[in-house]
Amino acid sequence: MGRVIDMHNHVVAAQVVAFLEREGAHYNTRIVERDGQCFFVIQETARRPLHARISQVEARLSDMDAEGVDVQALSCVPFVMYPEVSPECQAAIPRPPSTYVDQFAFDIIAFRQDMLRYLVDTYGAERLVVGSDYPLPAGLAHPVAEVKALGLDAEAESAVLGGNASRLLRLAP
Repeated sequence: MGRVIDMHNHVVAAQVVAFLEREGAHYNTRIVERDGQCFFVIQETARRPLHARISQVEARLSDMDAEGVDVQALSCVPFVMYPEVSPECQAAIPRPPSTYVDQFAFDIIAFRQDMLRYLVDTYGAERLVVGSDYPLPAGLAHPVAEVKALGLDAEAESAVLGGNASRLLRLAP
């Protein structure tokens, strides 16, 4: 088995926290502390933890080692990237969104093995990549085990665990 790459996880650098402390109102986001824990409150409807696992390298590396994840392609927290989406964006898409599906790769966050199996059967293992939503509580605690539970052949399993992500990211094998 090659390296395992998690393509769907989140990081919040100290600089992002400082930025949101200054500019969070523009993004409908604020940082609150309750019962000794810090959280992002996003548009008053969502709350996300702000703790060592999302912001400190040491905690992240320890969790990656425990799960057998070799590389994470870090994702910025979405509420920083898309504070407002204008209606003009939809008009800029030249075709119906469903016609782009052949260009998509899917992460494995399906939450049910039958749904994950549907993705494999419908789109092929070559279109799946590991995603954990780490360290958010709604994500997958054991993404490598989720892939292994599918019972794919060794080549397809290796592709989902890291080969497909390596190809998409143009990483050397």
